[in-house]
Amino acid sequence: DAAMRKRIYAELQPYFPENPASRRGVLNIVDDERKNAIRAAMLMIVADDNSEEALTLDSRQYVAIQLLGRYRAAEATAILLDHASTHFSDGKDADPTEMVSSVVINSLVAIGKPASKAAVERLASEDNQAKRAVLVEIIRQIEGAKLGREMVRLSAETEADSSRKNRLSAAILLFANKESHGERKGG
Repeated sequence: DAAMRKRIYAELQPYFPENPASRRGVLNIVDDERKNAIRAAMLMIVADDNSEEALTLDSRQYVAIQLLGRYRAAEATAILLDHASTHFSDGKDADPTEMVSSVVINSLVAIGKPASKAAVERLASEDNQAKRAVLVEIIRQIEGAKLGREMVRLSAETEADSSRKNRLSAAILLFANKESHGERKGG
């Protein structure tokens, strides 16, 4: 009805002003707010690393990780990869060390290609087998098993450093292990 349209238009007016220059200004304000929210979330994650607060589903760090995924914040990829094997508690009786948080992986998957490329790069320098498995899982969820394995293979093929090349080559086997256990989701 006309009254409802008029009320909605009045509520939206600050976001869609008549003047084109003002509209561009609104876009700049929204972009600035997004940048500020991402920066604050990244700082919250790093600051809470030394906090005594338990990592629960309602902790500040957990919510900050969710926000970075929601905003598809490619600039936060390194911080998220640093926390890709962080354990969270759901606040119940479960052992937090057994509950690898999917929120970090989900955030990295939402970021997409920048996260998979960074995960491939990280595989070349990561010695911890559990972290390597998490990195492979991130790549697999973003790219699919076949393309992810091919990305790692190409990276290994072009790597000059022998220890990095060996780590990448070993990671290819992690893709094969996932496929042989019927856990392959991607292409």
